[in-house]
Amino acid sequence: MKKFLLTSGTALLLLAACGQSHENDGQHTKKETQEHKETQAHKETHKHHEEKAHQKFKKKDNQEAEKSQGHKDKQAQSNQADALSQLSEDQRLALAFYAKTKQKHILTKNEVLTGFYTANAPAGKMDYIINHLILKQELNVSNAPDGMKFYSLYPGVEDAASIIGVNDSKIFIGGTQTTVVDYNDLLKNGEEVNIKDLYDKYKDHRAWPELTKKVTQAKQEPDTDSAAALPTTMAHMRSQIYQMIQDFEGHPIDNQYLWDNVSFDDPKHPEVWTMKYRNQDGELLGSYLPAEDGQIVKYDQNGNEVARKHVKVKDEVNE
Repeated sequence: MKKFLLTSGTALLLLAACGQSHENDGQHTKKETQEHKETQAHKETHKHHEEKAHQKFKKKDNQEAEKSQGHKDKQAQSNQADALSQLSEDQRLALAFYAKTKQKHILTKNEVLTGFYTANAPAGKMDYIINHLILKQELNVSNAPDGMKFYSLYPGVEDAASIIGVNDSKIFIGGTQTTVVDYNDLLKNGEEVNIKDLYDKYKDHRAWPELTKKVTQAKQEPDTDSAAALPTTMAHMRSQIYQMIQDFEGHPIDNQYLWDNVSFDDPKHPEVWTMKYRNQDGELLGSYLPAEDGQIVKYDQNGNEVARKHVKVKDEVNE
């Protein structure tokens, strides 16, 4: 009986301990769950604060970037304004040949560069060679924009005289059949172009310095008698040079390039000549010159030699 009571007591103790253990386990699990929830809540709160701080800094970065870009744009505009203000009159006049006007009042840049142009003649349009480009200053144009100077351009391209006017901000391009007197009359057969628009579009065009040089020289020509002509001087020699270039290349000179009129450095020495070729936009690609040893030398746009060979003149072949 005592043994039974001892056993029963032991069992009760075990059951009590087991119950206490389960109760402790339940409380422990409940505590862990609560701690987990608190940890998750803390993490979510921390994450929220991080995201909020990130957005704040991101917004600040964007504002600073926009501010920096705005400063750069303002600086670029300031630099551009400085560049425009520093353009010489000859540079501005050279930009006139880039202008796309509703009517053709003056020579185009490609015509000035190559030395060939098309103009009206009694029998219709004809192709001419530019003998000399001349800009003759015209005086006393009333009602003109402030500071605008006017030039007559020779050769002209139509029955009327070609007129270019230029000041710091505008270029006038037009023509007149009378003596230049009033700007309002000029506007009836002409157009104004903003220099800024031309500068923005063509400031990096490789032929602009070359056109500027031609304008500078054109303003120094003494008279207009030698400007308009259809010269036949050296015509035979020109024809020979074209043929020699074709023989040099091994194929006809086609329309892939724009070819300049042959330039003779000294008319008394026709053996000294230069022939340039360009892309369709008038930018120089290279040139051909004779060498002292009787060969023809081909150069690239920077004056570096590309090739050389001896090419017989057609007259030499026939001898």
